[in-house]
This record gives sequence, C-alpha cells and structure tokens, in this order.
Amino acid sequence: SNRLEGKKKMPTVSIHTSAKWSKSQKESIIKSTTAFLAATAEVPKEFVHVAVVDELTMSFGGALQPACCQVTVLTAYDQLTGDQRKIIASNFAHLLDDYDVKSERTQVMFPEEVLSRLAINGKMLAGETKTTTTRRAASAGAAPQKKPANRMPIFNDPEPSDFGRQLQNMNAIPIVLLVATMGVGLFTQRVLLLDSLYVYLLSFGTFILGLLAYGVYKKSTEKPKKKDVKKAKKATAAVETKKKR
Repeated sequence: SNRLEGKKKMPTVSIHTSAKWSKSQKESIIKSTTAFLAATAEVPKEFVHVAVVDELTMSFGGALQPACCQVTVLTAYDQLTGDQRKIIASNFAHLLDDYDVKSERTQVMFPEEVLSRLAINGKMLAGETKTTTTRRAASAGAAPQKKPANRMPIFNDPEPSDFGRQLQNMNAIPIVLLVATMGVGLFTQRVLLLDSLYVYLLSFGTFILGLLAYGVYKKSTEKPKKKDVKKAKKATAAVETKKKR
C-alpha cells in the first residue's frame, strides 16, 4: 500500500554538533549511520537520508565544552518500535564517541510525522487526510465539507476519528451489566456449585433484568416532571394573555 511504501522512504537524520570534523570524517559518519539505520529500521539504504552539520555554537547543560551533539531521527508514525529506538540511540552513542563526542553529551530525538505532509521527487508520500483538507478550507473561508456518517478511521491521521469518538462516548451501563453477569456466573458455578444450565439461566436472567431496569430508569428520567409541565403551561398562558392585551 501507499502507506507502507511511504514508510520505506524514511528515516531522515540530522546530526548537529559543536565538534569540528573533516570531510572524510563526515562521510564516514554518514556511511555508518546509513548502514545501521537501514538494518535497524528494516528499510533499504537508498531511503535513509542523513545530513551532518558541524562546528556549531552549542551548549549541553549550560557548558560549551567538551563537544556536544544533537541527533534527530525523523520517521513516519509507528515506524519504529521502542526496542528499535534503543538500538539506534546506542549505536549513535558508540559511533560519535569515536569522533570526539562523548555519549553523555549526545542527545537523540525521535520525532514522527504523517506521510501526507512529506514529499519526495515532487510527489506526496500519501494523500491528504480529510482533516487536513477541512482545516485548509476553513482557513480560506470556504465552508467545510460534511463528513459522511460511515467515515472509516484514517490510519495516518493523528486526530481521533468519528469511530474513536463513538468509543469514547459509549454508555458504560452495558459493560457494567456484562461484568455483573460474569460475576453472577462465577459465583453460581464456583461457590454455589450449580449445574451449567442453572448458571447460564441465572447469568442470562441477570443481564436481561439489568437491561430492563436500566431502560425503565432512563425512560422515567427522560419524561418531564409534572411540576415542570405545570410551570411551562402557566408561562405559555401568561404570554398568550399579554399578546391578547
């Protein structure tokens, strides 16, 4: 898929340091970085991009000396696992230690980016998400397009999808009833030592009765109270009287 193909074109690495390296040293660092990143991230070497900038004025913990280094490994979302990040950080510490930058003064960061915001050879690595398109239309003053009711979640969209919001807003009562049903089943089977048939009947009955009770309660709470109805009628009558006058 386009998503997987896009991930193969990462990661992109930037190495910034206050150390002074010769051209041959920088080329050697780029080759070593490309080799272990391709092996660890499981991507072809052709898709690993490395930039080295040396002789910068940098501090680490407020101190300018000895030399320090900041490494940024930009990847697609969920491209690297925690173990892969640990391996990459360890490799950078060992590699840069050979070029006069101690491991305790080397910082490695792992930012992530959605593929719809990256392009290579003039082509986007992934199509724009609906969220990005809606934001752009809103900033331009255009009316945002309505989302379809059955919109599926977009995997490279970092914001919650409609499906995720539905899960967040889901009523907890059915889940509570299921847990209570399991508890009744375990109690009747392990403590009361009843036959399987009675266990199933009691568990199922508990779930059904719970749903009925919740339905009755919800219906009763949704009905307007008599006092509120009377107040509404009085207010309506008062408005109509004023209009007649």
